Amino acid sequence: MSNKKIQTYQLDPYYLPLYGQRLIEASAGTGKTYTIALLYLRLLLGIGRKNAFFRPLSVKEILVVTFTEVASDELRSRISKNISQMRMACIRDGIGFDENSIFRNLLSYLSDKEVAAKLLLDAERQMDEAAIYTIHGFCQRMLVHNAFESGMLFEPSIIKNEHTLQKQVCADFWRCNCYPLDYSISKVIVNEWSDPDALLAEIKPYLQGDIPTFINQNIEAQSIKQRHQRQLKL
Repeated sequence: MSNKKIQTYQLDPYYLPLYGQRLIEASAGTGKTYTIALLYLRLLLGIGRKNAFFRPLSVKEILVVTFTEVASDELRSRISKNISQMRMACIRDGIGFDENSIFRNLLSYLSDKEVAAKLLLDAERQMDEAAIYTIHGFCQRMLVHNAFESGMLFEPSIIKNEHTLQKQVCADFWRCNCYPLDYSISKVIVNEWSDPDALLAEIKPYLQGDIPTFINQNIEAQSIKQRHQRQLKL
């Protein structure tokens, strides 16, 4: 176990180091979209002095991943709007912008506003290629782009809800393993699980998270009938 001490700080989006790994904890309604959009501008412009990334990044080099389609669309819209407004702030030297706006604040970090305006114009032109995805959207994109390496289909589909698939698997198991049983064993099973849905309801908690620990997991694989007969002998 590592004894490395984790240091915590109050988040300052204008001075947050943009290299290494950073964990930001935030509750709902605390301005996550605002902060991400501001950090995006900093990465495009190389802003932050000693806490900046070592060079300005292009839109194609920045990945933003969020949870929902709504959040993804909101981020894309906010980032695109910020880029456009920041470019105008550079061109106008902040004239017409509120003194406390992020654009006036970011101007104070720029040594060459003309170069910054050009970087932002390039970013505006590349926004259609911006990597701003939901988690499942990003995963699907990576599978498509690396189909040969991953051994996946060229057009994979992402299953957002596994319940239908789980019901089908339980029904298949029930049909293949329980239907052929004689009455005495079937009665024991039905006393535990009335149907495949009841079986699924009991095992569902074990289908997420860590793999459960099985008792007697070294016992050679046996059919339900063989296991039933073995239990009767105990």
